Amino acid sequence: MEPFISHFNRLAVDTLRHYIPEQAQPITLIYGPTGVGKTELLRTLYRQHKNPQVLLIDALTFSQNYAFAAQEGSLNDFRLHMRTLKLIILDRLEILKGKKHTLEELLHTLDALVSQGGKVVTSFQGEPQELAFMGTKLSSRFLGGMTIPVFAPSPLELEDYANRYARSRFLLLPEAILQSIAEQTSSLVEVQKLIKDFGLFSGNCGENQDVELTEEYWQDFLETQRKRREAELTSANILRKVTELTGVLPEDIRGNSRAAAPLASRRLAVYAIRKLCVWSYPQLGEYFQRAHSVMIKSYHQFEEMMKEDPDWRKKFEILQDYFDQDKG
Repeated sequence: MEPFISHFNRLAVDTLRHYIPEQAQPITLIYGPTGVGKTELLRTLYRQHKNPQVLLIDALTFSQNYAFAAQEGSLNDFRLHMRTLKLIILDRLEILKGKKHTLEELLHTLDALVSQGGKVVTSFQGEPQELAFMGTKLSSRFLGGMTIPVFAPSPLELEDYANRYARSRFLLLPEAILQSIAEQTSSLVEVQKLIKDFGLFSGNCGENQDVELTEEYWQDFLETQRKRREAELTSANILRKVTELTGVLPEDIRGNSRAAAPLASRRLAVYAIRKLCVWSYPQLGEYFQRAHSVMIKSYHQFEEMMKEDPDWRKKFEILQDYFDQDKG
């Protein structure tokens, strides 16, 4: 399938298609929302300039390689390799959030590389101002070069892409279904996933290959998808089920009310999320916006509630059965 080019990504595509390292800014930043093809743009750039002095690397891999080199006592070799390249293509800067030592290493890598004429092209999921997590020195390096946005596709662009992608998978979809796909999605990646799932649902290969892809059939697929999403083991779905069982709204469960009903429902939610999703207490604390010590207390309080009142144990068992942790 040919790369999909439209208004949302044309500036980035044209810039990288005509990218000449010797004439480029020291640092080029491609930024935008998730699922709009930033990684594929960087891969295309790498294929255009592939040679031993050009490196395509994910930010997570950079962080892992740095940590391994520090642990094994081979930092000098790591730094010599990274800082003498002609071009580093670094994907997914957002992964480095909270990685203080890696960010410091990246700052020194950029400065050393640029000082000898090397160049960096990188991608970031988000807006430029969100690079503040890197600190002033490092974020200023990225923002001081060329910054190129990739925008969220419009509904018409999503519809056009859905048509092209579906045809590449031998699915001829009616206009109404293409429009619905555009309404259900906000990125190219989401379009791909929805069409792949629909292809599997329709039995595109095998005994159902002659099924008629009507609007009614599409609605059946969407309903199946909705039920599947609701059965997925997520914190949001657990909160939804707790609401069904207790009548307390999700915003009240996660809120600050100390009234009996929200408090009891909150304890059930904390207990269920920890038991079923295997979250740590700090994760629970972040989700409920409370100290992790409060989450520990809430968890044990619900254990006592189940001992004293069989109805609360029954509610948890209903939750457990709904998400059916032991199936398949």
